[in-house]
Amino acid sequence: MKILFAADGSPCSMQAAKYLIQQASMFKDTPELTVIHVEPAVLPPNVTRHVSREVVDDWYKEQGDIALRDVTQALDAAGVPYTRKQLVGDVAPTLIKTATEIGADMIVMGSHGRSATAGVLLGSVATKLLSGTKIPVLIIR
Repeated sequence: MKILFAADGSPCSMQAAKYLIQQASMFKDTPELTVIHVEPAVLPPNVTRHVSREVVDDWYKEQGDIALRDVTQALDAAGVPYTRKQLVGDVAPTLIKTATEIGADMIVMGSHGRSATAGVLLGSVATKLLSGTKIPVLIIR
């Protein structure tokens, strides 16, 4: 089974990682796990034109490293093998594209679940994933 695990550095991502580690026995074989962080492209052109592409790329890499740190440390400590990816772009479409490219059987992510309305309850990324892919999505709250 191929799993795309979406991590954003939040406590919800960590909860989802812990759940996945605890439930590892539900898989017949060790899953092929890809841990991904998609950093939204938030730097406006009026900022990026004043710094080199290398500086911008380094900033995005640093943000991804921060977002993935706790989850990858937990997976390492549990002995769970994974492949790591860091991308920049529109989060939900990038996750869907990556899941399709790797042939993911499932997408796993955490969700904040702070409100009773569906969009806020799941978060905009989770809502877009659920409506934008036929790949099963496991949302851990």
